[in-house]
Amino acid sequence: MSENAALPAVDETQWRRLHRVTPLLNAWKFAAVLVAVAIFQGLDDLMRIGLPVVTLVLILAGAILLSAVIGLTYSYFDWRRTSYAVTADAVVLRSGILFRKERVARLTRIQAVEVTQPILGRIFGFAGVRVESAGGADANIALAYLTIDEASAVRNEILARAAGVDVDSDDDGEDGYGDGAGGGAGESARSGEFSDGLAGARDGDAVAALGG
Repeated sequence: MSENAALPAVDETQWRRLHRVTPLLNAWKFAAVLVAVAIFQGLDDLMRIGLPVVTLVLILAGAILLSAVIGLTYSYFDWRRTSYAVTADAVVLRSGILFRKERVARLTRIQAVEVTQPILGRIFGFAGVRVESAGGADANIALAYLTIDEASAVRNEILARAAGVDVDSDDDGEDGYGDGAGGGAGESARSGEFSDGLAGARDGDAVAALGG
């Protein structure tokens, strides 16, 4: 479902935050855009002025530093305002510094759940979870960043809930706004049950087709 879909009931204790390293890993994107714009807009003017090379280098270094500070500040507040929840009905992501947005992926419409590792995540040992749902790009949800173990646990939990397994009884030690998800082995087994169920359903369809 898209971000305009009705938000399912979510208890406050179910909301979780992404890992606290997320602002650091995301800040470079914003900083790179600012630096690129500054160079594109002002480099020619600076060259025409005829400033010494050392001065140009210092100006460029200052622009990079300022962009990094702005990018980190923006990323931090964006992280503080971003949270997600995995409920019995859906995966929900809410974000937005000034304007709040909620994006919902119903479990019954989920097509794939993947653990992803962008370049920086691979370097520093972090991962994300991508949830693909029927309904187009607006129905997809990306959760980044989490530790690799947390990402695997979240993926397994989503698959288990999609299979109809009640995992709430195993979440007693999980606090709201935690950094990622708890659990691991049990949810991994449940996700295996979900995969086995899909495979069994496909085998059943094939047998029925042959019998017909």
